[in-house]
Amino acid sequence: MSPLVFPLLLIVTLLCKGQSEKCDVYPKDPVITMGDDIKIMFKAPYGGLCSNVGSYSPGKLSWMLNNKKIPESFYTIVNSTIAAVNIQNFTLQSGIVTCHTDVGGNDSILGGTTIKAFFLPTKPTNISCITIIYESFACSWESDGDPLLQTNYTVSRDVKGTIDTCSSDNPHCVFARDILFNCTIRVTAQNSRGSVDSDVVSFDIYSTVKVDPPRYVAVERLFNNQEMKVSWEMPSNEKSPKPFICEVKYSYPHEGVIPKHVKYIDVNEPGKKRALHIKVQRQCTSYNFSIRCATKDKWKPMWSDWSSEWDVISPLDVRSIHLCLWRKIGVPDERGNRTVQLMWKGPPTYCDAIKGYNVTLKAANNDTQAILLKPADTKTSMTVGKEAYIVRIVAYRNENIFSEATTTIPAIGEVSGFPPLGAAKAFTDNGQIHVSWNAPSSCPYSYMVDWSADGDDYRWQESQATNITVDGQPLKLYTITVTPLYGTGPGQETTLQAYAKEGVPGMISSMNVLEVSTTGARIRWSAVPRGECCGFVVNYTVFYKTQADLGLSVTVNNTVQEVWLDSLQPSMHYGVHVVASSVAGGTSSRSIFFKTLSYGPRFATMLGLFGGLGVIMLLMIALCCFIIVKKHFIKSVPNPGLSAMASWSPHGLSQRPLLMHSSESCSICVVDPSSDGTTPTPTPAEHDQQGLHDGVLNPVPDFGPSGVKCPWEPSGALLHTPGCPAPGAWERSTDAAPHSRAQGKGTPVCVYPRNYVRSENGIGCPCGERQPAPPMEGESRTLPEPQLQRVTAAPPQAYISMDMLHEGMFNRGA
Repeated sequence: MSPLVFPLLLIVTLLCKGQSEKCDVYPKDPVITMGDDIKIMFKAPYGGLCSNVGSYSPGKLSWMLNNKKIPESFYTIVNSTIAAVNIQNFTLQSGIVTCHTDVGGNDSILGGTTIKAFFLPTKPTNISCITIIYESFACSWESDGDPLLQTNYTVSRDVKGTIDTCSSDNPHCVFARDILFNCTIRVTAQNSRGSVDSDVVSFDIYSTVKVDPPRYVAVERLFNNQEMKVSWEMPSNEKSPKPFICEVKYSYPHEGVIPKHVKYIDVNEPGKKRALHIKVQRQCTSYNFSIRCATKDKWKPMWSDWSSEWDVISPLDVRSIHLCLWRKIGVPDERGNRTVQLMWKGPPTYCDAIKGYNVTLKAANNDTQAILLKPADTKTSMTVGKEAYIVRIVAYRNENIFSEATTTIPAIGEVSGFPPLGAAKAFTDNGQIHVSWNAPSSCPYSYMVDWSADGDDYRWQESQATNITVDGQPLKLYTITVTPLYGTGPGQETTLQAYAKEGVPGMISSMNVLEVSTTGARIRWSAVPRGECCGFVVNYTVFYKTQADLGLSVTVNNTVQEVWLDSLQPSMHYGVHVVASSVAGGTSSRSIFFKTLSYGPRFATMLGLFGGLGVIMLLMIALCCFIIVKKHFIKSVPNPGLSAMASWSPHGLSQRPLLMHSSESCSICVVDPSSDGTTPTPTPAEHDQQGLHDGVLNPVPDFGPSGVKCPWEPSGALLHTPGCPAPGAWERSTDAAPHSRAQGKGTPVCVYPRNYVRSENGIGCPCGERQPAPPMEGESRTLPEPQLQRVTAAPPQAYISMDMLHEGMFNRGA
């Protein structure tokens, strides 16, 4: 191998070793004692990465502690590869030191380290020792150790050259036995960083003696003397070789502070009960008592621990108790009975000043009832009648009455003669209800104000002023009553309502559309009750709209529950709802819908009027048409009951014309009961002439079917048509009684009008036909005697044809 190889290997090895060394800060994470100095170095070996930087120089490094630059006066350069910084009196528990360099104008961190410092234990001070006779000897001191390091303490006690120790990990140590001689004490504190000793302290044994706290402590209230008696008992003489002095501490609140008072008393006979009387400064006030004692000698005594605290309410002078009584009268029932709630204010229950209350109710008729109540009771309810009452309440203790109050309950319908209050009002401000009123002219001596949110739990206060401020819960309606008080009793009360804090009102319960027209509608809704949550209604706003428009609204005050919506469009659907608003907001009702009319009531009225007129005209036209049709086309059927045939008689025929004028033919047939009912057969002779029963003729002009007047015989005799029955036969036939239909038989007797007769063979004989020639002068014509008709048991029945009745042949008025 060439001799040059070894130097080359050595150079390469050194170069590689130099490149393997790091540029860093040393020492790494040191731990020092608080307040010590420390040097931190940065090492940059040859060939290291940081040393190859062209701008690197140990003299250009800078140092920072917790991101704060360390002054350059503390910088040092150890050699060409090491730069250092000196940190003096390091008092931080932890600090980060970093090394920086400037590369191309940019600050770069080359390395860093963390320094931690710990405290040595502080020197123990304020050493005190306590001797519990026949039990123990304990010492305490003050010392601060590092919270990150465990500190241990050692107490050395030197009693006449004999040293014993006590170890503890806190600033208190107890020796297992007591001593009765003087001693010296020294305390050593030590942790992992070191140790420190306290000063040596000398103790007189009697100045360290601490007795047990007092026992059997008790406090008694003396109501008659307005005092409190505090008593206790000290330990026995075995543990207390010397007399004691005791300290009684008591306190009570007064004007926002709690002052403390101390009284001392000597106890020369340990083991016996001792007492101390304390005058009460504050009546019915919570007092706090505590007692401690110490041996009485020439050295500063060592006080015992305080006894347990005793809390008691100071006695109340019952002569200063002032009762206040009030009542709330309910609505009478159907019998006139009323429920009265009595309320009163007396001494606080915790004062224990009284044993109870006696309530007496006396009626106008001197009936009396009494109730005994407990000291904690502040109200009761009683049922009274219609009459007036006097209520009296007294506070008693040991059968002695200390205070009393009275009030009256008026009879039903009774009205106070005093005037009411004037201008009473209530308003809310900052969650409180302020009530004010004007005093009446009758000058009451005070006013009673009561208020309640539910009508049961009342709060009340008597006031001499004409205003009062009431605290109330938000969103609750309070009913407030102000009543003037006079020497003879309460006056007329005045009631107000108010909210301590208002909210939105309740919802409208019902809403209806009462009336709808073509361009308007009437909307009515129910008012929101004042007691519904949670505010007074200021106004109502009615919102209405169609589906197409944006909607309109109408606002009215809180006393109006009806509104007429006008300017609506005919035959249009509308939706409407009502919003009840208070000072805090509004509550909307449900929506209802309606449709306006297509035509108004005037149109309907005119339509009905013209329609009625049209109906009347149609009825009139129909009636006229009916009359015309009846007259010209329909033959009327007369009432047979109105026929004149019912009154025919042989004598009647002689007085009225037998035949009526007629242009139509008619026939009257009389049925012979003896015939078979098939063919009517006239009884007179075939060629008999017509004539009256007595032969007297009543000539009546007649007309034939053709309208030609039928001529009469000059002698006045009726014309006779051969084959027609004679009139005489007609008259005789009318005398027969009607034949019963049950027989089914009868002989027809034909009665014909003058101008139209019927022959035996059924052939009619109209007027003008077959007229005989008029008789010659001097010639007389006689009628043959008619044959007698056969009389049967059943008379013939007459039949009248309708055409005869229609033409009015038998006219009663003829």
